Amino acid sequence: MGFLGFVYRQVMVHPQPPRPQNLSGQTILVTGSNVGIGLEATRLLMGFKVARVIMAVRTLSKGEEAKADLLKSNPSCNVEVWELDMDSFDSVMAFGKRAQGLDRLDIALLNAGVKKPEYMENQLTGHETTIQVNHLATALLSLLLLPPLRASAAKYSKPSRMTITSSEVHMWTPFNERTAPNIIERLDEKSTFGNPDRYNVSKLLNVLWARELASKVSPTQIIINTVNPGLVQSSLHRENKNAVEKKFTAIFGRTTEEGGRTLVDAAVVQGAATHGGYMSECKEIPASTWVRSAEGAKIQKKLWTETVDVLRKETHHSLDTYI
Repeated sequence: MGFLGFVYRQVMVHPQPPRPQNLSGQTILVTGSNVGIGLEATRLLMGFKVARVIMAVRTLSKGEEAKADLLKSNPSCNVEVWELDMDSFDSVMAFGKRAQGLDRLDIALLNAGVKKPEYMENQLTGHETTIQVNHLATALLSLLLLPPLRASAAKYSKPSRMTITSSEVHMWTPFNERTAPNIIERLDEKSTFGNPDRYNVSKLLNVLWARELASKVSPTQIIINTVNPGLVQSSLHRENKNAVEKKFTAIFGRTTEEGGRTLVDAAVVQGAATHGGYMSECKEIPASTWVRSAEGAKIQKKLWTETVDVLRKETHHSLDTYI
């Protein structure tokens, strides 16, 4: 999975529309669904006759604009726009509580993320912003959504789905922070920030978290996996100030439609065999060699413990009922 291989796949591999699925009556939830690959994945899923869509967005007005666009192609779908600020644990907790009141939740696409070119401390939590949004808030939300996903699986005798958007860049980081006594505390330090390595690390944490979460959840209840959409010409890169990188993305980046197809493939088309797996180019492939190593397995469990400890402290909630 070296750089030349990455460029080859960007140029030669174009994810095709997923084969049609019958999702009649189902409810889907997509974070970061008002722009980019989240929006296009939502559009595709609406074409599979879902009954209800929960668009989880930071800015409600932008969500409503995206909703109006989506309804042009499927006006009969019930589309709801819910506020979710991944910078705030209180917002994630409130969103999770609201989701637990749903009478049905079949698919959760945890796609929201940020890519910061410079160090930024989250003003609400004190954590480094990339780690806050891409890992901590995503991890918290994944736990809070387990009850409604499990309930739907039991009620309809079919596994629910949870897919977390990761990236091939999880293979590209040395992850030097792994040797720290406390990994998350080390990642919060300004001195350890590097661009693009911090984003790469956050995508590695997604893979480690999802693998450990999957080990604690039966695939007969919820099928959990991660997906690499590839380099996409999306708003994720809007803060990038590097002219060379921006040009590279413009030339080699996939369209948001192609990126959205990979999300839908991972969340709907692929079967239970992908539980805990990593998807790329619409198929399961091995995660990085390090992830699958003995050290990777050890750090995976260490990261889980640290993350749950942080979330318990920040939310004043045991979280034991979800895990």
